[in-house]
Amino acid sequence: AADPDTVEFMEYIHGGRRAFPFQTLNFKVGTQQGFHSDLTFFDTQPRTLMAAAWVALEDTNPNNGPLKFVPKSHRYGIWDFNDIGLPYKYDIGDSEESRSKADGPYYIELAKIIKKMGFKTKLADNIKRGQTFIWAAALVHGGAPVKNSSLTRMSQVSHYFFEGSSYYWNPMYSDIGKNKIRYDNLQIKACETQLRNLDSDLKPAFTCADAHTEAFMNFAKEEL
Repeated sequence: AADPDTVEFMEYIHGGRRAFPFQTLNFKVGTQQGFHSDLTFFDTQPRTLMAAAWVALEDTNPNNGPLKFVPKSHRYGIWDFNDIGLPYKYDIGDSEESRSKADGPYYIELAKIIKKMGFKTKLADNIKRGQTFIWAAALVHGGAPVKNSSLTRMSQVSHYFFEGSSYYWNPMYSDIGKNKIRYDNLQIKACETQLRNLDSDLKPAFTCADAHTEAFMNFAKEEL
């Protein structure tokens, strides 16, 4: 999650804005998850100050449930509940059953919209072990079907926030218009933007992004 090359590249494509990891998920097999935008589940204010890095821990192929994605979809919208015309779910509970009831219609509706708009979809089915797939916050993506259940698709995905957000929240369980906001990651405090000079190897002194990264890594060590 804190790989310096990954973080540096993310900062570069975001104009030098400092990045820090806030979540890491490990997968043994393909998720087969429906098309979605990460901004449905977590985001910043102002919005879209987020990105993800998916690392292949073994080679992907068409049969082990590779990532599927919609190229350039991040340029056309945020693709959260509000963006595709679904009602907010701020009154949904935290149980798996409640989340499933909320998620289900979203996956179905977004898939219909992607097809109706004529977007082409692709499979990341030739990623080699150790390679990283990085996507912008609003890129529509998911997991392709696992055609051979005997195959694994070991991988790790880390999600990153960027400096400059006033708070971090869960859009699916919020309705800003009604001032009903689900604040996730309360341990991540807002901090001022301290841009990196892209024409120099010099970085700003220790910043809030460094502090958040350090706290994240310490937490990860405690969980081991």
